[in-house]
Amino acid sequence: MRNISPGGIGPQVLVALVVAGCTYVAPPLPPAPRAPGPVAELRVYVESVELSWSDDECSRTRRAMRMGDALRNSLQREFVAAGLLVVSNPASAHDLTVKPELSFTYCYGDNGEIAGAAALTFKSGDGIVVYRKADASSQDAAGVHHDLASFAAAALVRPTLSDPALVSFARSRSVAASPQSSPAQETSPPLR
Repeated sequence: MRNISPGGIGPQVLVALVVAGCTYVAPPLPPAPRAPGPVAELRVYVESVELSWSDDECSRTRRAMRMGDALRNSLQREFVAAGLLVVSNPASAHDLTVKPELSFTYCYGDNGEIAGAAALTFKSGDGIVVYRKADASSQDAAGVHHDLASFAAAALVRPTLSDPALVSFARSRSVAASPQSSPAQETSPPLR
């Protein structure tokens, strides 16, 4: 068997030719920051992503249809990296249910650009705790392509973890979960 070389072209030239014909892909996101104190103690359940679109092309685009699972997985990774416990069963004990939504306004083929908006609703038994919305596009204004699911998850989760309403909710959960002592239960140090 004979090795076939690309006509004497060196690997550096081949790499340069390939890169010249490609669009720039954004580097991966930096690691998610740790959630502040009581927020990191929350247990969350992430529901399936609700997909909608105003561009009929999106309903025919396999990539858009797969984006729901990709966004849910990226959201779960963001929560875990921030220190929260993600439960996989809605019947398991959890503090918050997270409802993700992804609404496409533009889809261009199976490998083309996808644009729209993503939203998260953090719900407890008492109602909505936090609602956050962010742009979701596979290409930014500078033409840089990126992983829509990862970038949308980071844009939704990272600022929400320090949202005053979520921090207040987490504090109320940690106070309710910790044993409180009443004056009758308090003991003074033994006398000597």
